[in-house]
Amino acid sequence: MNSENTKFCTNCGKEIPQTAQYCPYCNTKQPSLEPTYLNRSDVSTHQCPRCKNVIPDGVSYCPYCDEPQTRSQNNNHQQSTGQPAKTAQDQTNQSNHPRQHKSHFWRNVIVLLVVILLAIIAFFTYQNYHNSQIQSNQNQANQEQTAKNDANKSQAKQSKPQNNIVEIVKSFTQNNKYESGQDAAQDVQKVVDKIPDSSGSSVKWDPNAQTVNVNLPASSPVVKSAETGSPQVWNAMVKGLQTISQEISKNSTGNDDYSNIKVMRDDTGQPILQVDKGNVSLNSRDQ
Repeated sequence: MNSENTKFCTNCGKEIPQTAQYCPYCNTKQPSLEPTYLNRSDVSTHQCPRCKNVIPDGVSYCPYCDEPQTRSQNNNHQQSTGQPAKTAQDQTNQSNHPRQHKSHFWRNVIVLLVVILLAIIAFFTYQNYHNSQIQSNQNQANQEQTAKNDANKSQAKQSKPQNNIVEIVKSFTQNNKYESGQDAAQDVQKVVDKIPDSSGSSVKWDPNAQTVNVNLPASSPVVKSAETGSPQVWNAMVKGLQTISQEISKNSTGNDDYSNIKVMRDDTGQPILQVDKGNVSLNSRDQ
């Protein structure tokens, strides 16, 4: 028989005419089928496990006996390729895996970048805080050091004039001999000239009172220093006159003593400081 005009019995599997409604061999009624014109060489086929008819791969049910063909088709494919058959679920999972893997990869990359960014932000935040703390501590240390230096300078400023004037007096009175009040007045003038801001002052020997009189302008910084709360200049002059008075008393010749020094304001003539033999008997600042 021509294969294009035949079909296979759904019961015995024998080749029978295409138009046969019953198998001439086993008398089994045949299903009504639309004629197909497939070239067997172009179609992969397998044998139905139930009716043994040759049917194309890929059909879900046998067109002759209505037997499900998925398993048979997969088995046939497995036998022809030598590879394990894959179910529809396996194929679905296989097709989804690359997409899931790709999605997980980019998700992990994004998470890693976020972590790195947060770490960088945290690092620079800590660095800025640490640097600001160091700068703040440094500024505080500088302020404390500046205040300390200012205090030392202020203290030195207060003591330096006194210390300097004593050294100056001793430098030019060493081994001096005072034979007259005029000699004493000359050295007292040297001391007064060394006092800061003492310009305009005059020193004279008063033979009647037996005193060395120092006249200071009432407007001079020396007098104003005695009247204010910062008497550094005034105290330097007191210390200097004490030292020169002591030197004059120690080095006066004969029985005369020319160490009595009286300081007066030129506007009133009133004494504001008196030193004798190095001892202060009057200090207007103490009054």
